[in-house]
Amino acid sequence: MERQKGDDGDVTLPANASSKCGNIDSRDLVRTHTAAGAEEETVPVGGDLQKAARSEATIYDLCLELLKLVLSMMDCWEMFRARRVCQSWRLVIDEIVDDCRRERALRLSRGFVPAPATSLQLAVMARELPKLTQLKAPTAQTNTDLRLVAGACHALETANLCGFKLSVPALRRLALANASSMRELTLPAGISDEQLEALLEPLKVLELLDLSPPVASTGKWLRLLPRSLKRLLITGEKRIRNDEATAVPSLV
Repeated sequence: MERQKGDDGDVTLPANASSKCGNIDSRDLVRTHTAAGAEEETVPVGGDLQKAARSEATIYDLCLELLKLVLSMMDCWEMFRARRVCQSWRLVIDEIVDDCRRERALRLSRGFVPAPATSLQLAVMARELPKLTQLKAPTAQTNTDLRLVAGACHALETANLCGFKLSVPALRRLALANASSMRELTLPAGISDEQLEALLEPLKVLELLDLSPPVASTGKWLRLLPRSLKRLLITGEKRIRNDEATAVPSLV
């Protein structure tokens, strides 16, 4: 099987997502035998669903519609990675993404612009709107992998990262891509010092930061707060704002 190369998050839809899975040649056939050993009939390798034991079936025996249903239920980032498995999976996953794009286009044509409800909807929107200015997690899902959008947004002014699955590389990539535009940032509870440092270092025009660092935080990230910061909101701690903003860099 041919493995697909490329960024896990990049999706290029083919003009025709049809698959050749329906074609059967002699290499796809096996012969069954009677108890006496005589050959009886020739059937596809996948087996006759009415005769073959279900324990012998694998995901490769699924029809395209069932395969599409199974793959669409995967974590969105892992689904994109699954495009590398084989050509058939790539085509099916591209069709899933294409369905999402068509649904979005239909809603836009009717003047209805809902917030993304799923990770896939968010990923599609981020690629269609690289100048997106606000970022929030999907409304119907939690733990969305930030890697899905970290490299697609280049003009964010406001970002609420609550509800995202964070990693140091993804945070750094997001910060570098939006270093000159990000002004308001809300972070989830328990974000680590390492993640904070990766995120804050590139941001030079940040004006508001709302976070809840872990109890064991060393506070080293405070050295990276930009001089542009006007409000620092720390859950459970004193709120630093407006007239105190000039003192923020000297907190360490």
